[in-house]
Amino acid sequence: MNVQECLNGLKRQERVYILDSPVFSDPAWRVYQEREKAFWTYETERPSYNPDPVGHVRPSLKHWRIGTDFFKGKTVLEIGSGPFGFFSGVAQINEKHLPDTLVVSDSLMDFYQELNVFKLIPDKAIPLKSPGEDLPFPNSSFDIILTNNTIDHVKDCTSFLNEIKRLLKDDGYLLFCTHIIVDFIKIFKPVLKKIDSNHPYHFTQAETDDLFKGCGFELLSKACIPLYKEESIPIEANIIKKCIFLVGFRLMRSLYGIARKRGNNLWN
Repeated sequence: MNVQECLNGLKRQERVYILDSPVFSDPAWRVYQEREKAFWTYETERPSYNPDPVGHVRPSLKHWRIGTDFFKGKTVLEIGSGPFGFFSGVAQINEKHLPDTLVVSDSLMDFYQELNVFKLIPDKAIPLKSPGEDLPFPNSSFDIILTNNTIDHVKDCTSFLNEIKRLLKDDGYLLFCTHIIVDFIKIFKPVLKKIDSNHPYHFTQAETDDLFKGCGFELLSKACIPLYKEESIPIEANIIKKCIFLVGFRLMRSLYGIARKRGNNLWN
């Protein structure tokens, strides 16, 4: 059964296929999803908000050390795409480099469909509402699975990575980026959960490495970049929030990596 055949049995709301997953019924998980909705509602309504799909993907391409042609001819799944996703930027750089089959999934995809930026998602992409821990595809369905800023947002990060491992072909690649904290502030995680309530998890780099290893992945490459070098403080933020952003951006990093199932190290 191919990817499209797996989706044909699902409900559909305009462009978006909807998986009725039990993950959606978890009250604690729904709290984080409502916070994420509030974030994107605020973000897209800011007067200065100007989405830049190409600018959004260039850091990832740089730190993964790949070009957009890496995806050409492949079957690809993006998990946690947000309202316009990674491949909106790929399409603007070179539409011919889009994958042959592209599924963009997010647990809030039906909500994102209501936002203007949703139209940036390439027409050939298949939008899917589904949690990252529960996806409606058979084993070994994808050549590449890509997930940016998602691992620290899911309900269960171990189940999430195990689901990716299930869906990835034996010679496939997992491309990811996630936010991490510097080691010396990990003792303040209980405080961070209150200040940064959008994130269920706050990992250090060592904890992230252990998580991937424990789920049967081997990291082939990684790059750790201070957040202040890639993120800008919203100009609409008041002075207190600007100070919080200023400190937070210096205590956090973006960790970019490429991984494969352990024992399948064919990267060159």
